Amino acid sequence: MMIVLLAEHVLMNVLLKQYQKATSIKLIRMYALTVVPVLMFALLRQFILCSITIKKLKAVPKDTAFFI
Repeated sequence: MMIVLLAEHVLMNVLLKQYQKATSIKLIRMYALTVVPVLMFALLRQFILCSITIKKLKAVPKDTAFFI
């Protein structure tokens, strides 16, 4: 009787692991479609901010003295 209960427990664990793996794969596929545009947006935003900073630095006259 104990062996039967143990075997049933092992079988349920295997089924649970398979279900969790399948769910993980589905979630990864679903969210991967969101991650790519977000990364592209972040890179674009970083590039734009960097470009604005460079333009501001170029706009400062060269003979201007900075005092602390």
